[in-house]
Amino acid sequence: APYCARAARGDGTVLEVSCRGSSFGDELRAAFGLERLVLTDIDPGIVRILRERHAARRRDDGKGAKTTCLVADCTSMPAIADDSVDVVVDKGTLDALHGEEDKLKMMRECARVVKKNAGVVVSVSFASAARAEFLRRVADELRMDLKLAVIGDGDPKFGNLVHFVSVLG
Repeated sequence: APYCARAARGDGTVLEVSCRGSSFGDELRAAFGLERLVLTDIDPGIVRILRERHAARRRDDGKGAKTTCLVADCTSMPAIADDSVDVVVDKGTLDALHGEEDKLKMMRECARVVKKNAGVVVSVSFASAARAEFLRRVADELRMDLKLAVIGDGDPKFGNLVHFVSVLG
């Protein structure tokens, strides 16, 4: 939370990549008082549902964030300008991508759009030694600091659910 708070500005932007139906980006936006939310997904049907959901929220309460919903591949988001986002959120996208090259493309794209020396990339994923090593390599390549926290109780090999929350910035 302190890393997001440091990156957050009142007129800031949260980008949630490949969000599906998740509300995580919107919750972060609200928690840190940011004005804008950008939701992306590769599926046009999901994006249509997101647009309807957020249009209804604005009608219901007369306020709400300026929300933009875009059809975009998380490995290439040309509609989002370089150095334009305060907080980039990945909730499980790294888990869903196949192959290290696609994961690396996504992380490079997130680093491209996040504000240099001010923004952060927050990634929530299943915990694994391979993921921790991957994130360390990415942070080194992108010249970003990495903070990694393990959230959960017990050993995953015994059925316990454990996640990594990593913040690059």
